[in-house]
Amino acid sequence: MSNPHAFVELFHTPTDLEDWIATFCARQVAKPPIGPPFPSLVAGQSTADWLIEQFHLLSTSAGERDRLRGVIVRLIVTHGGRTASAGTSDQIVGTLLEVAGPLEFVEISPNLADWVRKPWLKEQHVYRLGRRMFPLRRRVWSLLLAWGAVDGVIPQLTTELYELAGSGEPGTAQVAFVALGERAPAQALRLIPQAAKVWQEAYWESAVREFLRSVGPRTLLAQEYESAWAECLGPCLYDDSIYNSVRPPRPFAEADTHRAIRVYDVLERAGIELKELSDGFLELRGCGARLLVNVSRYLLAWSNAAMIPDVARPVAAWAN
Repeated sequence: MSNPHAFVELFHTPTDLEDWIATFCARQVAKPPIGPPFPSLVAGQSTADWLIEQFHLLSTSAGERDRLRGVIVRLIVTHGGRTASAGTSDQIVGTLLEVAGPLEFVEISPNLADWVRKPWLKEQHVYRLGRRMFPLRRRVWSLLLAWGAVDGVIPQLTTELYELAGSGEPGTAQVAFVALGERAPAQALRLIPQAAKVWQEAYWESAVREFLRSVGPRTLLAQEYESAWAECLGPCLYDDSIYNSVRPPRPFAEADTHRAIRVYDVLERAGIELKELSDGFLELRGCGARLLVNVSRYLLAWSNAAMIPDVARPVAAWAN
């Protein structure tokens, strides 16, 4: 096994160690301000990779490992340390968050939760990892979600979901949607129609299905969620701008009645049966639970606006 790098010489002077690591993460100078030279990274190895490796090399020396952990945590919560400039702070913090994730430095969770409540995190803060640039905000959210530390930031999570879905990071929005749904089912239900308009089809189906399965029909079909279901299903079935997002386009030579409605399919896959009743009511069933949902105001608004396609919408026929 390799020996730790000579930077361990700085462990008894925490401020020197802090400055050495901060400068190493910023990578804007070739030599550290004090202490041993920076290591030469091998091809494909990032600064974060190297620090994680050093942490493991110190596994037999708990005291030094704890000092390294303490310095990394301090650099994160102080936005890059004592000497970080505006131009280097994001790079230092982003790099060290890449260390904190695999090593599960969960003690920084309260700080990250505080960050997402602040306007500054919504600004264009990015850091480089290899040849790619990553938004700092995305990494912060991914750690909070992975550590189950979003209970105090549900309002912020709700507003962030759309951007997370378009972040290009596979799975982030699904995880976020499930996390929101487990803590605030009504809010997640109300987001489903608008999400259908802006999320990619398969992404929307996957996220909604996982949320429904995670919370479960028995919980979701409680009477307290009737109004949330109405705000979810009413637009999905009677608002053309959303309805067309949850149903495939009609083939040129195929009758309209042959097309399935995705919201029915997603519900069915999650163990919930949807049926249209008379007088603007929908019936939801699953796991022995039953809920009547009043969507009459959506049906009436749709009828009054005469937003009727060339072939009558076959909701009842399809459901039956």
